[in-house]
Amino acid sequence: MTDGRGRSSIASEPYRWPFAGDLSGERLAVVVAGVSPWFTDRCPGWDAAAVSIAAVAAAARSVGALVVWTVHHGPGSFLPSAGDPAGDLAVSPAAADLVVTAGGLDAFFAGPLDRVLRAHRRDQLVLAGAGFETVVHSTLRSANDRGYECLTLLDGAAPVDPGLADACASTIRMSGGIFGAVGLSEQLIRSLTPLERLP
Repeated sequence: MTDGRGRSSIASEPYRWPFAGDLSGERLAVVVAGVSPWFTDRCPGWDAAAVSIAAVAAAARSVGALVVWTVHHGPGSFLPSAGDPAGDLAVSPAAADLVVTAGGLDAFFAGPLDRVLRAHRRDQLVLAGAGFETVVHSTLRSANDRGYECLTLLDGAAPVDPGLADACASTIRMSGGIFGAVGLSEQLIRSLTPLERLP
């Protein structure tokens, strides 16, 4: 939605996102975490989430937003080791997209994600991916701690346990949006579309 001054925001909960109503393609990054077979194979709703993510990524690129895909490697049995095909990116990114490797569930941990986002001057983050209650939520909390304005896509974050999805969303919305806001891909795309016509 765009107001008369060209300011745009999204019908999300518990507040319209971004909070200041200043959605901008030049400040926006879509961070898609955990998109490797290691995670997607564990998420029964991944196929539906992937459709939403693809639509959001296309809309975001059209307004100059950055799309970042993250892969996660680590020791032990909780993450695939480097070189394990189960940890490879499970999608084909567009030429302008970036792929970042993390050393833990949190996409900011032991990797360059924060540096990459700041180098591109992106402070409005849309989060999605595989493992709502694991990779996506860990990345969201870390982004929040770093001062990013965050929106999590409910239809773009596939949980490992669907029974935990509502609880994951509730922890984001609580206390007036302690970890940002939650919304749907259709709402985001609708708000991005007018940005193409803004000077």
